[in-house]
Amino acid sequence: MMKILPNTYEGLIWGMNNFDGIETDLRLTLDDGVVIFHDCYLQTGEKIEELTEMELEDKGIPTLRKFLDLEEVVKLSEDKIMFLELKPNCRGKKRITKEISEKFYERVNQIILESNISKNNIKILSFSKQMLKPFIDGYKCYPILPDVNECDNSFVTLKAVPQFLGKSIKNEIVNGKKIGYAGIMFARQYVMGWSKYRHPSYEKMVNLGKEFKIDLGTNLGTPQLEESFSKFYRFSDILSDYPRNAKEGDGPIIAHRGTGTKGVEIPKEEYDNLITFAK
Repeated sequence: MMKILPNTYEGLIWGMNNFDGIETDLRLTLDDGVVIFHDCYLQTGEKIEELTEMELEDKGIPTLRKFLDLEEVVKLSEDKIMFLELKPNCRGKKRITKEISEKFYERVNQIILESNISKNNIKILSFSKQMLKPFIDGYKCYPILPDVNECDNSFVTLKAVPQFLGKSIKNEIVNGKKIGYAGIMFARQYVMGWSKYRHPSYEKMVNLGKEFKIDLGTNLGTPQLEESFSKFYRFSDILSDYPRNAKEGDGPIIAHRGTGTKGVEIPKEEYDNLITFAK
């Protein structure tokens, strides 16, 4: 068996092959390149925003440009969903979004237009509604709730509690439709645990989504749990049972970072094929 890692070319291709779609993370580099990476720091301590796209490529970090040019990705994108999540730049514990949102749009849009992948096959995600603003007119956009500072993970759950309690999902759906979002994505805490008593039931949320013609989705854990919320877009992190596609009439199952956050082990023969596709 061989292990493939999240947010890698081969890992994302694996996710596209085995699920209804993928989610992957994007960060802006020093020279306004776009790389596929979740954290703001490399394991070496170097910061993504302080390195150029070429420097990061040399360190083995995937780029959006190359990923969208891979022949297998172009082929799979015709039938699979591709969610691109915009990540902020982080200076200390401060999240920088407004001043980079236009740069992010210009570069990501340029890369997509220069690829052989249709804009209609790409969806844009972000925890920051500010980051989504430039994309709304040209792309299907999805804010992720709660709006948290991804640059400072200390007490992040505690900081999110006021949003779980204070923000009505119905209002978010109504306002989101007015703004022009294609959907609203939210943490599973909105539909599970104690906060569910503050928000509409799952059935009511499904009906609200139908009424306002807006997609709803959440990150759920196990395949068994995903079955209980089958009408949502389900961003899955437990991917060892594969392939796993949505049943007819259900919301898609999206492979989080392609392989989940910890990667997956697959047979060596399958791994070797992926490496070939990823070149």
